[in-house]
Amino acid sequence: MKTNRIKTNVDPGLSGKALEKPPTSFNNDKDIAHWVRRSMRKLEPGGCLEDPSFQLACLLAASSIVGPDEDRIVRMLGLRPHQVALWASNLRRGGIWQADTVCCGVWFEEQCGQVDFVAAMLVAEGLVESTLDDKGELMYRAVAGPLRWQHN
Repeated sequence: MKTNRIKTNVDPGLSGKALEKPPTSFNNDKDIAHWVRRSMRKLEPGGCLEDPSFQLACLLAASSIVGPDEDRIVRMLGLRPHQVALWASNLRRGGIWQADTVCCGVWFEEQCGQVDFVAAMLVAEGLVESTLDDKGELMYRAVAGPLRWQHN
């Protein structure tokens, strides 16, 4: 089984931060949801709240603030619990969501934040597998398809 790291020298069209650093505090979950949706619309200007890919991006952005609390994120963003449960399961299996933390620091970096964010989306969808190496860095590898990994 061969595992490759994502190269940090990426095409200029894919470079850049996935997320701007959030404010140091929010008044409530409604404010967090507003920040999440605004941030995702900057990343994907045509993003529609009904689009599952946009919903997944919002889930990841919200988790960068509240941690891997899928129930809170479902309530905050009005997402479908069964879909979030599937994404959350894959993110936990892949080491992106851990007990009380989310491996998301790279999402805020200029050089490869967008690439790492998209990789996390692919992990959540079950299209890419991720594991943590000895240094705590995520490593990715493609899988045959979403059903192969979701049902193992």
